Amino acid sequence: MKKTLNASMLTLLFMCYGCATILSGNKDFIRFDSTPNGAVVYINGIENCRTPCSAFVKRQINETLMEVKLEGYETQKITIHKRLDEHSFINLFLIPAWVIDWATGAMMRFEPKAYHVTLVPKAEPNLK
Repeated sequence: MKKTLNASMLTLLFMCYGCATILSGNKDFIRFDSTPNGAVVYINGIENCRTPCSAFVKRQINETLMEVKLEGYETQKITIHKRLDEHSFINLFLIPAWVIDWATGAMMRFEPKAYHVTLVPKAEPNLK
């Protein structure tokens, strides 16, 4: 009976958690660089770090927008690309686990893991 109870609890555990959430988490470590250095990186409008830097970025199903800002330069907006995390295929027949991976963003993975942005100086106003 104790073995049956342990097996039932283990099965319940796997059905309650998504495989991608467990195996690969819901954040990716991404490297940010810019020319010139010292630009502020914003992820979805929240200040993240100053280039050159690396940071954990939370995965999500929705679009993830990066903005790179430096005084005297045009703001660069870039959509961080992502792809389906292969660990989520383990959940193919476990709908509750698939839903958890979707809700936590773990079913997606950022790709690439490094971005380099070349900032363009702002145009000087023509004061004639």
